[in-house]
Amino acid sequence: MDLDYLYHFESIVRVVVPPIFSLIAVVGLVGNLLVVMVVVAGGRRLMHSTTNVLITNLAVADLLFIVFCVPFTATGYALPVWPFGNTWCKVGLLAIFIERIGAVSVWRVPSRRLSQE
Repeated sequence: MDLDYLYHFESIVRVVVPPIFSLIAVVGLVGNLLVVMVVVAGGRRLMHSTTNVLITNLAVADLLFIVFCVPFTATGYALPVWPFGNTWCKVGLLAIFIERIGAVSVWRVPSRRLSQE
């Protein structure tokens, strides 16, 4: 494989991926903040069902992921070296790993419930 092709592809990724991550971060931040605000401001009787608590918890988890993981991942694509040091690299990977475990466990609950019916 030609190395010039790889360098060209890497330069395209450095330009294209960070704006896409930025768009995802802005949309995710606004959308998840709206979900949390609607459930919190909706009143105790109307919006505090079990389903809404689960949705709010997912929105908060998504907000944490957007704040702590997405900017650093976009920076990793934009720069040829990791500028934040070895410790933040490990912390960021741990945050991504914990979020993935949470997402898998959330999807397992409905599938387990459906299999029992």
